[in-house]
This record gives sequence, structure tokens and C-alpha cells, in this order.
Amino acid sequence: MILKTESLTKRFGGIIAVNRVTLSFEKGSITAIIGPNGAGKTTFFNLISGLIRPDSGRIIYRGKNITVLPPHVRARMGIARSFQNVSLFPHLTVIENVRLAVQGVNGGRRNWSIFSRALDMEEVNMEALRLLKLVNLENKALELAGSLPQADQRKLDIVMAIASRPSLLLLDEPTSGLAVEEIPDIVSLIKSLRSSNKDLTIIMIEHKLDVVEDLAERVVVLHEGRVIADGSPGDVARDPLVVEAYLGGS
Repeated sequence: MILKTESLTKRFGGIIAVNRVTLSFEKGSITAIIGPNGAGKTTFFNLISGLIRPDSGRIIYRGKNITVLPPHVRARMGIARSFQNVSLFPHLTVIENVRLAVQGVNGGRRNWSIFSRALDMEEVNMEALRLLKLVNLENKALELAGSLPQADQRKLDIVMAIASRPSLLLLDEPTSGLAVEEIPDIVSLIKSLRSSNKDLTIIMIEHKLDVVEDLAERVVVLHEGRVIADGSPGDVARDPLVVEAYLGGS
């Protein structure tokens, strides 16, 4: 087990966004978290990545209690995430974005900074290009990130997340905003990440059920902040509570 949440709860005023969620995730697994809008999915991600703190409950990562640790510490421990709304530096080039991600997380281990030796910076550049080749963006390395098509921006956002070589990767709606013909590229990218690192644990929020069925071994359904189903994609799709939450009836 790489991650466990124990009775995790987060309130915003009178709204309970995450309600006593207890889940565990095995190393090397791919889990999809689904649910209607407002179910608490992104709030759950924000709690795991440290962007917000829970009102109660605990988060255990690799046997350590990380509930109150800040995001940058969790990142250096091996937790990385992408965002539903891509988080890039639009006025920097593609390779500069990736290079910042490589330097930012590895700075604590490799002492890479703006004052690094030229040899170190050459190593950073090589790593950034290696990552861009994973998503076929090496030919756009010198283009401004903000000028990329939406699908390429999504790929770049994921690449920045994996620049730290994480053990746990949180993908927040990786196919959001993409055209139908663009989705297979993202699905292929996620599959290639898994095939290249069998120990990588992926948890993704996704609304497109065909993508969920293609990628996930396990599906967790949140509704009004609570877990209402947890199992294989086929079992979850037949669960009456899931049908009720999505469709309002059988």
C-alpha cells in the first residue's frame, strides 16, 4: 500500500466537500475517481497534494503521516499532480517549463539552481528533452507554452507532473477540454507511463467512462463527499447507487 486516507473530512462553511473518506491504494495500481460535479473529487486531490488541509482525518503515504506537510515537501517525497485547468507558464517556452519542473523538485537533492554549474544545467536540459520526447513535443521545445493547442498543453502539464519521477501521480481530468480525436493520445501517454514504470501509482479523476474503462483497474465513486461505490469498472457501472447518483433513477 502506497497511500491511505483515514476518515478524511473537509468542510467549506456548511458544505461537507469530503465526508469521512477512508481509502487505500496499492503501489502500481491505476484508480479512477468518478462522480457528479460537486462530488468532492478535486477537493480530495487537493487534500492529498497538500493544497488544503483536512478538518479531520489522516493521510498516510508510504507509512508516514503527511496530513500537515506542505505541497513542496510532498512533491519531494514523490507525489505529483496535474490540474484540470492546465498550470503552465504561458510566456516561457515548452522546454523552459519542463526545465523548471525538473529543477524545482530535484533542487533539494541535486542542488540545481540558477547558479548551477554549466554541466549540471546541461544535464537538466537533457532530462527535459527526454521527457518531451515521451509526448512527441521535442519539435515544439522552443515554442511558447501558451501558443500550443489544448491537447499539447495537456501533454505538457502531465510531463511537468512526471518530471520529478513520482511514485504517486494524480491526474485531474487529463482529457478535459479535448476533442474526441485528441483523447487517444492522452490515453496512450498514460498507458506508456504505466508500462515504463510498473511501480508508478496513478489516481485519476475522469468523467469520460470509456476512458475509465480503458485505463482503470479500479473505480471509486464519490457523491456528496462520500464513497458510494468501490470496485472494478464493470461492477461499479451496475451499482444501483451509482446509477441513482448519475441519472437520478434506474
